Amino acid sequence: MSHSRSPATLCLIALALAAPGAAAAKILPEAERLAECLSLADWTLAAGEARRADVSKEEHANAAPAEATPQRAARLAAIEAVYRDRPGDLSDYIAAKLGACLRQGGHDLSDLAAKGCYDQTLWAGMFFASKRRGVALERLIEGYRGAGDGAAPLAGLAAAVYRSPQPEADFRRELFLGCVIR
Repeated sequence: MSHSRSPATLCLIALALAAPGAAAAKILPEAERLAECLSLADWTLAAGEARRADVSKEEHANAAPAEATPQRAARLAAIEAVYRDRPGDLSDYIAAKLGACLRQGGHDLSDLAAKGCYDQTLWAGMFFASKRRGVALERLIEGYRGAGDGAAPLAGLAAAVYRSPQPEADFRRELFLGCVIR
């Protein structure tokens, strides 16, 4: 049985195997910290969209499936921040929150660069949705052909999503890790 792994995963595995003791122990917590920042961005986006749709904070907070206590606390904190801050521009708000989260973890990315990495994961999520709906990859890519040079990376990402045996959450997390770490 063969297992397909993304370049980000292979990089983390290679570093973990090559790094002696303490260095290897540092890599996995770093990946977890980056995944927490990705979750923060997702929760912030979902809360912002719920607030715009006039969903109450309580209703939105209670709509999530069961989750571990630390994860629930972090999600509720993100929801609380969105409803308290009432951001006018949700994209800029997410960029600032994500950039701060990454810098807190030792990654010196600007808010704009952090948001660019996050946006890639959102595109991947849309491609996974198309894949689940049975949209043919060729049909999906055809829509990007007339969009100019900026469409090539999206077509490549769509193809990677369609080829991937990974679940969406794992794919998005690895895509985010690869973007932030490079």
